[in-house]
Amino acid sequence: MCNSEPERHLISLPIDCVQRDTERAEFNVGTCGQQECLKTPKLDQTSCTDSEQEYDCCQPVESQIIDLQCQGYTLPVTKVISCGCGQCMKARRKIVGRVISVNSGESLRFINIYYNSTLVTGTDNMGVFSFEVPPQVRRVPLTLKDDYKLHNVMNVTVVFNIGDALVTYHVIRMKTIPAPQTVDDSTVENCIPLLVGDGDAADQVAELVVEPNSLYTSDGNMYEGSFNITVNTIDMRNITDAEVAPGDFTAVDVEGNLAELKSYGMFSFDFSDMSGNPLSLGGTSEIRVNQDLIPPCTSDEDRMCDTSLWVFNERSGSWEMASTLRDTEGSRRRRQNGLSVRGGMDINNLQWYNIDTFIESERCWAQVIAYNTEDLKPDELLPNTFTITSIIEEKGQSFLRRNNNGAAFPNNNKIGVCIPQACDSTNPDNSRFTSHLTVDYNEYVLFPAVRTNPSPSFRLDSSDLNKLQYNVSGNQLTIRPFASNKGPVYPGKDAGITGACSKATTTEKHFPFYCPTCYDVTCITVHSSAQNPSRLTPLTFYPLFSILGEEQDYCFVGVRVYTNVGTVRITVTSEMDSSISGSGNSNKRSSSTYGTRELKARKENPNSEYIDACMEYKCSGQVYDSGTPSKQDTTKITINIKNNGTCRVTNATSDFTTHLNEKESITLPAELPLIFGDSQTHGRNSGLHKTDDVNDLGRCKNDMNSPQSSEINHCEVSGHGFIPAVTITCN
Repeated sequence: MCNSEPERHLISLPIDCVQRDTERAEFNVGTCGQQECLKTPKLDQTSCTDSEQEYDCCQPVESQIIDLQCQGYTLPVTKVISCGCGQCMKARRKIVGRVISVNSGESLRFINIYYNSTLVTGTDNMGVFSFEVPPQVRRVPLTLKDDYKLHNVMNVTVVFNIGDALVTYHVIRMKTIPAPQTVDDSTVENCIPLLVGDGDAADQVAELVVEPNSLYTSDGNMYEGSFNITVNTIDMRNITDAEVAPGDFTAVDVEGNLAELKSYGMFSFDFSDMSGNPLSLGGTSEIRVNQDLIPPCTSDEDRMCDTSLWVFNERSGSWEMASTLRDTEGSRRRRQNGLSVRGGMDINNLQWYNIDTFIESERCWAQVIAYNTEDLKPDELLPNTFTITSIIEEKGQSFLRRNNNGAAFPNNNKIGVCIPQACDSTNPDNSRFTSHLTVDYNEYVLFPAVRTNPSPSFRLDSSDLNKLQYNVSGNQLTIRPFASNKGPVYPGKDAGITGACSKATTTEKHFPFYCPTCYDVTCITVHSSAQNPSRLTPLTFYPLFSILGEEQDYCFVGVRVYTNVGTVRITVTSEMDSSISGSGNSNKRSSSTYGTRELKARKENPNSEYIDACMEYKCSGQVYDSGTPSKQDTTKITINIKNNGTCRVTNATSDFTTHLNEKESITLPAELPLIFGDSQTHGRNSGLHKTDDVNDLGRCKNDMNSPQSSEINHCEVSGHGFIPAVTITCN
């Protein structure tokens, strides 16, 4: 059903555009939610039955452009008035990101990426990839493989939980493959150490027993002689290893309930002869595990102590039980090395295996909010599309719980994310579980606020900090999850979906993270695709990307400001050519404004004399109305500097001298109208820059009202550095 009353949808406004009724720099523009509307079924005349049902989508049927009053100017935005059913034109969603080596940090080029066992995309020369998500899909397992053997890294499968955001950005890490081990004789029993930890025998988790005469060549003949074995391992006692573990750590138990798994470690094998030709392991192999690290069950009825071997399904991105480990008496028991025979299974080359046990815990949820600066200002929040990695540890053994994107468990107020945790209210000293939290936003690493942060938004008192054992180390926050109805860790299995955590605001207790390198850009778009992703208007900022799913150009103007202060605010407004303003516009009032980008620009170096900013504006080009091209537009952009002193234009590139009305200087904050043409105007020396790279996510394309990066790299030219279109000096 489609409710005619629009849903609440807040957009951020420039900091000097605080609204009187809310006393906040935000405004509710409304949205229709895109629910499906069932059409009336058509009667099949041949069978007297209803034919296949068709669906429409809930979308705006009436909207109005509202002029918001700001300090000294008005800002137009589109407000949805009512909703109704119309033809579905779902916006396409994409996963983009960068693949890097966890060992060296370098970008990994030409990595192949598979979805449902089919090659769908790969990384480019910079390690960047893009994948269009199939409609209606929320859980996306992607497998990354170094098929060309360029980097010597292990295969990894990452499971993405995505929502309705048009684009989500992720950094994926791949681990280097270790050197192979040489084994002298395949005709005798050989024991291969697994998960050796620091090398001490007491730390070794398990070993693989390779039976005599169990190796075979590719043509099926038994192999005799020396052989090589490469053992890839993920040791869950190592946080870095846990970050690159494949899949997620949930499984459905025998009762049909979702249960958490605690991993003792993962491993895969690759056998070859001394010439590098592949060998396969035949028959059933044995895994011996260390009983000092993995205690045996005391009762066959105790499911929660039942350690099992699991095999990873790349296609589904999930772990499936392969064999139950049991104590077995027999001639092979080896107490002298602390290992005992516990189970057997068929081993395949390069297949990931996992030693897991169910872990019984109470589901609880931690509230994480991301801020744009260390000041933790409530009106400078990052959108809840950031990525959280949560590694939960129980007494030295880690198991992974990852929320790949905030859209999986978003706060209902859209100001943070609820991340699942493990709690134990029966543990009085709160010592059973430890959680390690890290947060990424696009390509940026976020940092947790320290215990002494003076911001009023840091709402954890000394009692909270002590109970949680709150500890910050670099970009990692370590806590002992302690659930309380007042937060920041909320009890209850549904607290993060419909309960207290999902409804929390910045006034409640939460875990604050901030971005020290993000730039504060507020993105205002008159027609937001978040309000109506199924309809284009002439004022749509990204017409080709928003609805047609095609790539388009993205334009930036370089601005250099000489100033004695550390920060200035720069506003760039994109407007339609007045000759076609309002053409085909079905809104109640004609408007020529595409949108505004406001940047709180900072000096990279406190001793620098100037601030460089690279500001996005709407590219000139084709104007669309309801998906149909109408006219060509030459975009007009207006640059405005907000500074306490007076400013004047001191230089402009030769292409734009005539656009400054032949004035040598202009007192600011009076506006600087600069009318830019089409592609002929863009070039190395013009200060206007254009890109069609879909993988650059520091623009406002993902969420039309979110803070983004300054995109300074888009205004740089190889061998020439930053090229501004205009230089301004402020006193």
